[in-house]
Amino acid sequence: MKLFDDVERTFTGHARRSETTFNFLNRSARPDFAATRDAVEALFADFPESAKADVRARFRSPNEAHSGAFFELFLHAVLRKSGYEVALHPSAGAPNTRRVDFQIEANGKSLFIEARTLTTPQETSLRERLLAPILDAIDEIESPDFFLHVEIEGNLQKAIAIAPIKKYLVAWLKSLDYDKVKAETSGEGGHRNCPTTKWEQAGCILEFTAWPKGTARGKPGRAIGMEFGGVFWNNTGQRLRKILSAKARRYGKMNTPYIIAVNVLDGFMDDECALEALYGQEAVQFRTYTNGRRESQAIRQLNGLWRQHSGPRYTRVSAVLIVSRLRPWCMPQSRLTLYMNPWAEFPLSDEFSALEVVRLGTDGHLARIGKTELPPTLCPALLTNQA
Repeated sequence: MKLFDDVERTFTGHARRSETTFNFLNRSARPDFAATRDAVEALFADFPESAKADVRARFRSPNEAHSGAFFELFLHAVLRKSGYEVALHPSAGAPNTRRVDFQIEANGKSLFIEARTLTTPQETSLRERLLAPILDAIDEIESPDFFLHVEIEGNLQKAIAIAPIKKYLVAWLKSLDYDKVKAETSGEGGHRNCPTTKWEQAGCILEFTAWPKGTARGKPGRAIGMEFGGVFWNNTGQRLRKILSAKARRYGKMNTPYIIAVNVLDGFMDDECALEALYGQEAVQFRTYTNGRRESQAIRQLNGLWRQHSGPRYTRVSAVLIVSRLRPWCMPQSRLTLYMNPWAEFPLSDEFSALEVVRLGTDGHLARIGKTELPPTLCPALLTNQA
């Protein structure tokens, strides 16, 4: 049993916006993605036979299920190659009958690990799913003289006919005089003279700007050179805390250390997002003394996963393992950071800290210990390709 199909591949182009990650990886003939397939197949080959059918079905599914299945394959391989004994889907223990994703053991000690993937808002947005096939169709337009810059306003709530949009754009592009537009747009600020047009339907406005091509004129390729989909509020830290809270409550009281592992795919993810979600938002506290002296200090507000105004909570969670933007093609560059819960009922022992670790020091400051290094035997095909 294999994850990908054994077929002859000839497609060397880019992924379509509307296709799943699996479909693109499965059909791409590009050498870099062939190496990616080999690396992921190596993870799958090491996965327990009894669980292969389930993880394969999810891996070949739309993106949210695909991302979750891939993260499980990756995490299983990292744990195994790090020397731990790994069991899949063990019982969380009485009285809870639910099953956790992983149980690992080292030196006679064990813990549970639950895996979760936090997708980007765009991947789960109805608006983006409806716009994707429209933009794919526009990209297929033959436009030898101009690139299209697309700006999108409004929220598309239902599918619309694509053919009329393509027909309109083809006619509009043919009506433009390349030499005239090139002359009008040359020089400083000339881009303001690029011709524009709009298409409005179902509460959504697509504004198109034609940019004259330079050296790419007459060459095949995508019609869209640039797109702007709007402004999104960056709430990665809040979204991360929400899914962590759900996982922290899922199994109730546990009698062994418990780690929640999250693959955060959001491009805005950074250290501060994780620290905010777990330990609270950063703030500045000012003090004024009776003699008029003032001082300030950086603090963490009591609004993180592990501490509220009422005191510590979710003490059943020993630590949170954050993996940032892990995709099948970037495994060697992945960063794994283990954030320790300073109020954990079952703190982690040294056997389980062979990663970059963030701890809360006795002085109240967060300290980093160690450095993440993926086991060199984890994905040899991909590592060799990246060398």
